[in-house]
Amino acid sequence: MREKEGASPPEQSENLEELKSLFAVVSEGKRAWEATFDAILDPVLVVTRDYRIARANVAAADSAGLKVRELIGKPCYEIFAKEKTPCPGCPMRESLASGRPRRERLSPYNDQRAFVVGSFPIRDYDGKGGSLAVVQYQ
Repeated sequence: MREKEGASPPEQSENLEELKSLFAVVSEGKRAWEATFDAILDPVLVVTRDYRIARANVAAADSAGLKVRELIGKPCYEIFAKEKTPCPGCPMRESLASGRPRRERLSPYNDQRAFVVGSFPIRDYDGKGGSLAVVQYQ
């Protein structure tokens, strides 16, 4: 919102109050989204096309033995598979390409651990395939 040139003090005050109100609404929406995301008991990540973690919930951080902020920007395969390359069979790339959710049971690099990875593409505002996916580990 732009301040009108030559606006009177009452108009400027109204603009400021409107901005404060909008900021409060956005802040509350952000807080509610983060609380909901962190309430999920399974590790959940928002991951970029190049497998970098854009957002992680508390369960993901706990399972990695790190703080949420320590996960941001790191490749998911380095954190969860302890490898230098993406996990073979990871459903994220195909999920982003097709625009459809995918779920695969992975045991990367012949590790004895196996886990289910679900990838759920996030669409852009215009409905096109996005560059982010929500990845859930079970």
